[in-house]
Amino acid sequence: MRSSTHLFDLIKTMSQTEKRHFKVFSGRQITGDKNQYVQLFDLVDAQVRYDESDILNHISDPQFRKQFAVVKNYLYNQLLKSLSEYHVVRDQQLQVFEMFKQLNVLYNRNLYKQCERLLQRISKRAEILDRDSIWLEIWFWRLELAVRSDDVEAHNAFAKAFPVKIKELVEKIENLSGYQVLGSEVSLVMKQKGDARDKKVKEHLIRIIGHPLLSDEKHCRSPKAVYNFHHINSFINTLLGRQEEAYVHRKKLLNVFRNNDEIILSKPDQYLVLLNNFIASAFRTNRMQDALESLEAMRKLPFTLKKAQFQKIETRWFAYLPNLEMYAAVYDGNFDFAMKVATKVVDELPRFEDKLNKSTLLVFYVNLSYTFYGAGKFESSLLWLNKILNETKDSTRENLHAQARIFDLLLHYDLENFDLLESKIKSTYRYLLKKEQLFGIERVMMRYLKRTVNVVSPDSFRAYCQSFLEELNTTPKTPLEDEMLKRFNLPAWLESKVLQKSFGETIKLRNKRASNNES
Repeated sequence: MRSSTHLFDLIKTMSQTEKRHFKVFSGRQITGDKNQYVQLFDLVDAQVRYDESDILNHISDPQFRKQFAVVKNYLYNQLLKSLSEYHVVRDQQLQVFEMFKQLNVLYNRNLYKQCERLLQRISKRAEILDRDSIWLEIWFWRLELAVRSDDVEAHNAFAKAFPVKIKELVEKIENLSGYQVLGSEVSLVMKQKGDARDKKVKEHLIRIIGHPLLSDEKHCRSPKAVYNFHHINSFINTLLGRQEEAYVHRKKLLNVFRNNDEIILSKPDQYLVLLNNFIASAFRTNRMQDALESLEAMRKLPFTLKKAQFQKIETRWFAYLPNLEMYAAVYDGNFDFAMKVATKVVDELPRFEDKLNKSTLLVFYVNLSYTFYGAGKFESSLLWLNKILNETKDSTRENLHAQARIFDLLLHYDLENFDLLESKIKSTYRYLLKKEQLFGIERVMMRYLKRTVNVVSPDSFRAYCQSFLEELNTTPKTPLEDEMLKRFNLPAWLESKVLQKSFGETIKLRNKRASNNES
């Protein structure tokens, strides 16, 4: 049976101050000469990857070894208690939950006056948190205390106000939950498909965006509902390829945080998410100045926050920043800078890998593969690409899996693995057909790539690439197909073969040409 890594995973998320607090906390729990769970904590903390057999080899006490599973479980629960104790003085929400526990203690002792004073303190905290579920709890407690009060007039007035207020709070909670349900549906599409090129997916998203709650901001009953309104609309429009609409929603959300350090410091995790989404939209709509300025703001975030604050969002920051930097550099053909970022990612990825979701890892693998390819390191590019291709389950981000298989064909051309290409082209075609990822651009690509296998002369190959490029340029493309070609610049790949220039040089040449045409 495989050993659970839950304890190891929890310990590895702890900051140094949290670990120091645990040592103080555990010191209060010692009942004898030894504290086995502290010894186990030190052994687990010292490991880079969890190895239970190695830990057992360091334990000489036979009784400890026999009770290892019990001690391991006990340590896990003690860590949760220690972390709760540590954060209750720093987290307003945890403080409110703790105060409700205290309220219950006082109530059970019939100390109703003290309950009223404590409830007033809870109400002040609730105003800061702006959570309707907390207010609902407060109002039920107010009813309990009104029933116990000797003040008949106050009880009567409250009895009349209570149902009105509860109805209002319930409606706000239902309103917010409606947005959260819609958001969950969109998130599932993003997680599975990655875009809406599939007709059924597109129809599903159009049905969601047609929901009355998403038609107008006036339907929002709370600030959180407003946030969800713009967040959901931005993601649906992104998935549908409506990048301008997505940009407008994301800019509106980010503007709440801009030039307001107080909000950034109070909600750094939300600010980071908004920055990431806005930068992505800015790149997709060719607003490079917006993208680069916001990218710089993300780089500065660790120096804006306190160390403990940044530690909470460090994994997400690592997931966002280098991927955006590689994406931007690949788009510009600046593979020297992309390689600097990639080198750091390769060094740091093992530290974060277990904390990142599958979708984020896939994006890393794609960007690393593209970066190494553009730098002329084809073998390294294939190494990262194979991390996607060798996935046994490909139900996450099907669009990236499909693009990886197409890129794999181009990569094998440059590696001159011509003996593999014919079978790879057939298997890729079958895969795209099965996954319903065979659209206009893919059909053109597969047709040309299949014929190119038999082209042996360099001059013939360049002529073939020129013909391929011309058809690609004249083939009608949806916004999502344009976006796909941005992720890996197939026209630049073809033109690089025609001009016999490097991939990076050709991207820069094409970007310069596009800029001159615009001006």
